[in-house]
Amino acid sequence: MEKFEWKSTIRMNILTLKLVGLWPKSDKLYQFDFYTLYGMISAFFFVVGSILCQVIHIVRVHPDLEVLTGAIFIILTETLGSIKMCYFMLNRKLIMQLMKTLNSEMFRVRTLSQRRIVQPAMSFWKLAYVSFYTLTTATAFLWSIFPFLDQSFKEKQLPFPAWYPYDAEKSPLYEISYFHQVLGLFLCALGGLNSDTLMAAFMMFVGAQCDILCDNLRNLAMQNFNRNLLLYVNHHKVILSFAENCNKFSSVIVLGQFFTSSVTIGLAMFQLSLVNPLSSESYTLLFFESAVTVQLLLYCWFGNEVEIK
Repeated sequence: MEKFEWKSTIRMNILTLKLVGLWPKSDKLYQFDFYTLYGMISAFFFVVGSILCQVIHIVRVHPDLEVLTGAIFIILTETLGSIKMCYFMLNRKLIMQLMKTLNSEMFRVRTLSQRRIVQPAMSFWKLAYVSFYTLTTATAFLWSIFPFLDQSFKEKQLPFPAWYPYDAEKSPLYEISYFHQVLGLFLCALGGLNSDTLMAAFMMFVGAQCDILCDNLRNLAMQNFNRNLLLYVNHHKVILSFAENCNKFSSVIVLGQFFTSSVTIGLAMFQLSLVNPLSSESYTLLFFESAVTVQLLLYCWFGNEVEIK
């Protein structure tokens, strides 16, 4: 049978993480090189910098309740995304350890029947990934072109109200500020969604390994019984270790995710009640609500699968 690689399932995930500066060469930590500089600029100059400009604007201007709620749920979402990006960088060593275990001989799919057993879980994860990716990028795209949809770009309005240490209404400073916000938004969205889906993939791999272990035990033959039984006991220990490392990596993020999502969903629903139901802002908020719902479903569904198996 052709060798099965778990990594192939998350190839698109890894490619996008490389694009946003969160995935150095597979066998290395962050080093003093160009890619590390690229990752730092992506995370701090574009993402964190954009958030700080929006926060300073709120502190300086003191907007009304409607504008304030609209700004806060966006800032909270972007802040959590930036924290995920930084947390991902800081836990690179743990991620490398998880990937090494995933590619080890102990986790190998040995038969065609085992491949068929794990295929439904991987297919569902891919479906969840595509759905979440589509909703997130659609939301980011609508936010980024919102000044064009409501014609506010003619008044030099940015996608998000923000303070800059210069007059952002003058060209080309307006275009530069616009690019800064849009790029920061997409880097944050792609970094956050691929961090979430990678955690969900690790949970899915834990469940798949439990299925493989059960299949091995069901087909345990009397020939070399003791040796194979010992091998499967070790396999079980490695699965538990892998699951524990996944929990170390995701527990803090999951706590922050559920808290932030609960607040942002409430604020977004309040904002939705204030806008025209057929306006572009309404559609943007609906896409946002859908994306956050799918985001929570990822952790709930795949986490529950691990608990069951």
